[in-house]
Amino acid sequence: MEDIGKALPRPPQRGLDMISDQEFSRVIGDLKKRQRDLEEERERLADSVRVIRESRGEFLRLFQLAPVGHATLDRSGVVRLINETGLGLLRMERRAVLGVPLANYFTGRYRIHFQLQLARCFEEGAPMNLELLFLTPEGPPVVTQFQGVAVRGPDGGVAWCHGAFVDIGERKRAENELRFLAKAGKVLAYSLDAKVTAGRACRLALSRLGECCVVDLLEGGVPAHQVIAHAQHGREEWARQLGALFPPEPDSEHGVPRVLRTGQSEIFPEPGSTALVAALGSAHPRFLRQIGARSYICAPLKIRGTMLGAITFIHDTEQRFTGRDRELADQLAERVSIAIENARLYHEAELAVRLRQDILAIVSHDLRTPLSNVLMSVETLLRSTVSNERRVAGKRQLELIRKSVRQMDRMITDLLDLSSIEAGHLSVQQSDHDLQSLVDEALEFIQPTLMQKQLEVFANFPEKRILVHCDRERVLQALGNVLGNAVKFTPPGGRIQLEAESRAKEAKLSITDTGPGIPRARLGHVFDRYWQAEESSKGGRGLGLFIAKGIIEAHQGRIWVESESGNGSTFSFTLPTASSARTAREDSAARPRREPGPPVLVVDDDPETRAAIGDTLSTNGYEVVYANNGFTAIERVRSGCHPKLLIVDLNMPGMGGVELCRELSGSVGGAPIPVIVISGEKNLEDAAAAVGAVAYLHKPFRQEVLLERVGSQVPVHDPG
Repeated sequence: MEDIGKALPRPPQRGLDMISDQEFSRVIGDLKKRQRDLEEERERLADSVRVIRESRGEFLRLFQLAPVGHATLDRSGVVRLINETGLGLLRMERRAVLGVPLANYFTGRYRIHFQLQLARCFEEGAPMNLELLFLTPEGPPVVTQFQGVAVRGPDGGVAWCHGAFVDIGERKRAENELRFLAKAGKVLAYSLDAKVTAGRACRLALSRLGECCVVDLLEGGVPAHQVIAHAQHGREEWARQLGALFPPEPDSEHGVPRVLRTGQSEIFPEPGSTALVAALGSAHPRFLRQIGARSYICAPLKIRGTMLGAITFIHDTEQRFTGRDRELADQLAERVSIAIENARLYHEAELAVRLRQDILAIVSHDLRTPLSNVLMSVETLLRSTVSNERRVAGKRQLELIRKSVRQMDRMITDLLDLSSIEAGHLSVQQSDHDLQSLVDEALEFIQPTLMQKQLEVFANFPEKRILVHCDRERVLQALGNVLGNAVKFTPPGGRIQLEAESRAKEAKLSITDTGPGIPRARLGHVFDRYWQAEESSKGGRGLGLFIAKGIIEAHQGRIWVESESGNGSTFSFTLPTASSARTAREDSAARPRREPGPPVLVVDDDPETRAAIGDTLSTNGYEVVYANNGFTAIERVRSGCHPKLLIVDLNMPGMGGVELCRELSGSVGGAPIPVIVISGEKNLEDAAAAVGAVAYLHKPFRQEVLLERVGSQVPVHDPG
């Protein structure tokens, strides 16, 4: 190795004397510049260190004083760093927390959820977000919201979990109180009885405000009713007995008497008081002393300055009410007051309704008694046997009296029905009736008004008659109200169109007029009680359509209106059709089954007589067709009705029975139509012979006589 080293050439050696002055000066300048740069860099580093130290100190100050608790945890959940706020929330010293797993301070499901989320934070970097209930060495547990984030180390892995937690106990209490008050609103709205409401308020209060609750209700300004509830069922009856033995003393300095005098709630002992209350003093009501109250809140029940009573919440244990409890008690008392006031107002409204119904019943009875006498007298006069001259002269006046009496009776019925509809118990007595006959009767009632206004009425009914299952009088009332409305708003010379159709289980009747129509914005109010068209100056009570709606709906039907301004209106309603299956079952139970008999045409101007005859015949197997005068009867025959028998009233307006018999004295299908005449005249036998009748009946007559006369001419089993 030495030989090789000796063999290599050596670099030339330069001494200082060989460096030029210029080069030397340049080297010296570079060294000085480098020295200045190093000094500047050192100063910058020193400044950075100083700033870092100051920032760290500021960070530590902010970290310690932050309003939110902060803690840094390792993979095992051990606390490595925690600020002062966090220590304050836990009510612990730093040395007791550092180096201890945070999970040690909560148990049960809170510990399980925390450990699961902590594992996910270190394994996946997932954030933590959960509620924790911290157990503290002193005082109640602390409810906190904990949020944690993963802190990664130089290798990119999760090295720490930094968590922030805040006390949410106040928020949770507020949420629970809001839920409690919301539940109170539902519970207190359950009943409209003041005592029931007070009882439900007491039971509800036991879940949040004490072990016993008492409601004292005023009547005439003094406590009159007391409702008591106790959390221990065995002590509830005992508490009620104490309440009965020791009612509120008017001169007591505390409790219910004081609250009723001042209108302000009272809490005992006052929040912040450090005295241990073993028993209440003599200044407190005896009931509170006897029941062993250790703390209580008494709140007034009042609304709009009117005192309704008081509600008292009692702790008979070592627990004490707080100022926050007092606020909650005041809010609950407000809701109880509203519920009790609503119950009181409802009770007063019920009394007013009953009083009105009683007055209506008395007034209707007092009105109907003379009306009944007038009506019976008119009926007697109409059926009397006075001379034809006097009968003709007075008939128009008597008819006017009868129609006026019926109109007054209908008004009374409307008033009574109004109360029944409002109460929701309008009664109907349903049986099977011919819809066209019902319409004819309703039209007959308004015939004078139709003639006076020169209105045309067109009815379009199917050839096959429609049987509806209804209360005849009620449906006639509804029909009269709807038709009366159409007549009322149809101008003179106008037209009213009626159309009927039968559906699967219901019949539909539509009434169309040529009146001014109803604006679209008002259609929803047409069936409202007391509603009338603003532009109408035609009077009325505003009850007709409301009552018609109630009657139709009592039959499980529907009623509606279609209209536009200037295009008239169409009122339609439905009624249930007669059930053939039900009718067959009823008939088979009452008598042997038989096929419907031949049609019988009943002609009478009196709707009651017409309906009575028709009901008697139809329930005994006959098919019945109706006409209210001679002209209508002729139209029935000419339109295809081929009756096997005519039952005719001799005395009818327009074309009477005598003229009708002469008009039909020919034959229908080659055979004369048998006629049975009915009348209240004395010499009916001669009149019957004059028209060729096969039989006659004096009014009034029994059903058995009617069926005997009809059966002798047209047996029900006659195939026709």
